[in-house]
Amino acid sequence: DRAVAGGAGSFGELVIDALYEIGQVVVVQFTVHGFYGEEVTDAIAIVGMMGAEKTPPPVVYLGLAKYDAELGHYHLEIPTEELKAGLYFLDITLNDGSHFQELIELVEPEQE
Repeated sequence: DRAVAGGAGSFGELVIDALYEIGQVVVVQFTVHGFYGEEVTDAIAIVGMMGAEKTPPPVVYLGLAKYDAELGHYHLEIPTEELKAGLYFLDITLNDGSHFQELIELVEPEQE
């Protein structure tokens, strides 16, 4: 929900897909379609968030995204209050083996 047009920068060869301030909730939402384009509403969607700047990347969040029929997509909210500023991989793995990953950045909130 916080995508940055053209990306927010880069990390190695990867483009940062979204930018959040610490304290903002990372909203994960997506749809899943089968081979013939039909909507899939019963997939198991494991969502992980890992630090991108350390090897091996530390897991800071692990949860399940569930399909929300009212919203019409899979939905999960990840709190960030306890996390540090930096780059994180947002990783979605489905029970059919499909795997998606985005790079996000958490920054300190702007001081007013």
